[in-house]
Order: sequence, then structure tokens, then C-alpha cells
Amino acid sequence: MNEGPIQETEIKCPLEHRVSGNLLALVERGIVSARLLLIPIYIGLFVGILLYTYRFVVQVYEMVIHIFTITDGELLVGVLELVDIAMIANLIMMVSVGGYQVFVKAIDWPRGIPVPPYMKHITASTLKIKMAMSLVGVTSVHLLKTFVAADKSDTRTLIVQGAIHGAFILSMIVLAKADRLMHADDNTNDAPCVH
Repeated sequence: MNEGPIQETEIKCPLEHRVSGNLLALVERGIVSARLLLIPIYIGLFVGILLYTYRFVVQVYEMVIHIFTITDGELLVGVLELVDIAMIANLIMMVSVGGYQVFVKAIDWPRGIPVPPYMKHITASTLKIKMAMSLVGVTSVHLLKTFVAADKSDTRTLIVQGAIHGAFILSMIVLAKADRLMHADDNTNDAPCVH
């Protein structure tokens, strides 16, 4: 029995299927392209780092020129403000570089520039947890500054800042637990065998 070559038949789609398919493709391209709207936001964060750098330099300058007239407590508060600025700048850097890498485009690192360790395995989930940890650090510094200058602060301010700090700690724990539960299967496959 000679059947001859198999011929493919072209299935004609009704017009409404082709139009809806084209519209759907256009919407999908729009959604994917919308990530480019994040670029000005990351540029704004870069400007924020420049402003924090300027503020850091001004703070150091003020501390240096007044070093012989400020008390130990004022010096401690000044140093805590420097730590606060540094932690916020680190948070901005982590969000801008990590967010760009996760949501816009993988960064092509120039040759000779080492990739920071936290960038090697960054995901949206790890970015959230690192950001929560940084916010806990920032609130810790603010709380410590308030306690150092407790004679200038009222009880309500201490309670509110303590509650905010506690809320950040709680949210960090919840995020870490949720991430651990989401990736529980990933960890069991990589677990070493015990003999």
C-alpha cells in the first residue's frame, strides 16, 4: 500500500483568535518592557547615594572641627550618625544593584572588577531578606542614638522607636521563615548523606 508523502495541512484560525493572540502578545511585550521604567528609579537611588556621601563628609568635617569642644556623648551620637548614614547607603546600594540585576537585566561586570559576594546568588527573595536585615540594623542605630540621648527624649518616643524596631525584627523573622519554607525542597536535594 503506497500512501505517499505525508502532507501537513494548514489549520486556518478564525480572525478573532488571531486578533486576540496579537493583542495578547502586545500586552505581554508591554509588561516585559515595563521593567525598563525601573531604570530612572535606580538612577534616582544613585543620586541618593551621592547625597548621603555628601552628608557623611559634612558630618565628619563638623566632628573634626569641633572635636575639642564636644562631649563624649555628643561624639558617640556623631559616630552613630556616621554609622547610620553608612548603613542607609549600603541599603540603597544593595536595593539598586540587586533590584536592577533581578528585575531589569543581569549586570555585565567589567573585567578586573570583582563581583561582590552577595551578587553571585541574588534573587528577589534573598534581596527582601537582606533588606529587612539592613532595616533592623538602621532601626537599631536610631534606637541606640535615642537611648544615648535619653535625657533629651520623651518616653513616648522611646516606646514608639522600640515598637518600630520590634516590628522590623518580627517581619525579618517572618520573611526568613517564609523563604525557608518556600525553598525547603531545594535544600533537601542538596543535603549531604550521613553514613
